[in-house]
Amino acid sequence: MLDASSPRRLVVWLIIVGSLLWTAYDWNGLSTIKNRLGTIVVFVIALTLSEILFIAGACFVAGAVGKHVFAGCGWKPIRVAAAIRNVRRSYRSLASSAISSRLFRIGFNLNWIGAAATGVITALGILIVLPVHAWGLLLLPILDIAATFGWRIPVAARIRSLEGSN
Repeated sequence: MLDASSPRRLVVWLIIVGSLLWTAYDWNGLSTIKNRLGTIVVFVIALTLSEILFIAGACFVAGAVGKHVFAGCGWKPIRVAAAIRNVRRSYRSLASSAISSRLFRIGFNLNWIGAAATGVITALGILIVLPVHAWGLLLLPILDIAATFGWRIPVAARIRSLEGSN
């Protein structure tokens, strides 16, 4: 795990800050962006669509979990409160039934696609739109993509193993 004083973290921050300072120093290099404004619009639309996938996926996952947590409660507040209290006691069975639902799988995959696409689109935007001396900023979307896959692959494997045991 990286802590605040990690040499790797320091290197990442030095590259990012150095890239920002170099970009600020060579302000004229940013004038090339004016010629690429049409490209920026495409990236904004692509980022918007990827964020829609990310949020929709999260909503599907929440819906799948909520469907199992609040099953049979109807609109009765006392039953809803009891269901919330029972989550702690029966979270294993709730999680097992929620992750085996089609809604959960679709939501998890949409969320994953949206998260990965955001990193990829941002990286491509930096490469295509920004001048070369700003490319140090590529570390941010690369780290985002690594984190996206770094925690989702083990979670997906765990979900598959739980589905197989049912």
